[in-house]
Formats: sequence, structure tokens, C-alpha cells
Amino acid sequence: MLPALSRFTLILSVLPAYLSLVPTHAALAATPSTDSLYSLSATALASGDTAGAILLLGKIPETDQAYYKALLQRGRLHFARGNKKAAKKDFQSLLYSDSTPVRIQAYVGLAETEYFLFGNRREAELYLKKALSLDLDDLEALYIKAKIALDGGLADG
Repeated sequence: MLPALSRFTLILSVLPAYLSLVPTHAALAATPSTDSLYSLSATALASGDTAGAILLLGKIPETDQAYYKALLQRGRLHFARGNKKAAKKDFQSLLYSDSTPVRIQAYVGLAETEYFLFGNRREAELYLKKALSLDLDDLEALYIKAKIALDGGLADG
């Protein structure tokens, strides 16, 4: 049996080689899959770490099919945190999607941001008009339109 000092010296001599074989947290996080980013984002959000969830959603590459979905979720999280400029930027980026439902959700997000965070009713109504021009029966757009109308009616007396 080796004396304690010799064992310690032996461990120290092989430790760098061993550590080079073990993937680090940073290495694992360098190229996570979209699914794992969504999962980690949901976990962060469930633990109350909205900023962490936003950061993870931001790591999904623009070339990924899920990019617009991530951008929509990130915009909603920015909206929920009151980060009006970041929410508006994410929602505006969604307008470049080829998907009509994504563009509708972007217009609705912009309407909510304009009205509830910026206090700009006129801009909100214009965004809702654009959303409804893509689908007159979109329930989310109609709901936000009614909510703004009722809020405006109550505010006016």
C-alpha cells in the first residue's frame, strides 16, 4: 500500500488527464439541443428564474425551426417582466415569419406591449387590426381587443 503522500501525488498526477475526459458543464451547455434548451428554460421558469429562461430561449439558433416559437415565448417573458423594449423587439422580429399564426401572435404581443406597457392605445389598436386582417376569427386578438375596449371604457367613466 502506498503512503498517503504518494497516493495524493499519484492522484494529482492523473487528475488533469481524468478531468479532460469528463465533460464540463460549459462544454455540455455549448451545443445543447433545442429540446434541452426548452426543457432547461421551463425548469428555470418553474424555479422562478425568468431571466435564466429568457437567456436559454435566446440560445436557440435562427436557423432552427423552433426559433420563432422560442422568440415568441421570450417576448412573452419580457412582457411579463415589464421589459417593454425587449418585448417589442422580439415581437417585431416575429413579423418576418412565414407562418401566419406566428405573425398574428406577434401582432397581438405588440398590441399588448403597446397598450399595457407603453400606454399607447392607438398603436395597440393598429396592431390588432393587422392581426385581425390575417384572421378575423383569431380568439386571442379578439380577446385583447375587447380587453382594451373595456379598459378604455372604464377609464373614460
